[in-house]
Amino acid sequence: MGGYPGPEWAIGGLVSPTSRPYPPSPTAGVEHWLREEQQAVHQKIVLELDRNVADQQSTLEKVGVAGFYVTTNPQELMLQMNLLELIRKLQQRGCQAGKASLGLGGRWLLPAAQCDQEGSPVLP
Repeated sequence: MGGYPGPEWAIGGLVSPTSRPYPPSPTAGVEHWLREEQQAVHQKIVLELDRNVADQQSTLEKVGVAGFYVTTNPQELMLQMNLLELIRKLQQRGCQAGKASLGLGGRWLLPAAQCDQEGSPVLP
């Protein structure tokens, strides 16, 4: 029998459904190395993100934002994310209300107002 050995064979060095080993891939060593490198890069990225989250939590706690402290608890992290989203929406609404009170926007679109840290409009 020549050609393709049948559906029980594939590349990768795994055991086939017929319990016969797959033929080894000529690139199996490289593929294994790439998987390990990819995993190491992913772990490095996750650690960096975790550090950034902890720094953000610490900063918000130091400036007195209620509900913020350094934690890795997934439920507390979700609560903090929701708090940030609420703060962002409130700031956006405050800025929109400020623009309306200044008569900015509308049909003739004058330059938009900027908002300060408290969400109050500041003329450009």
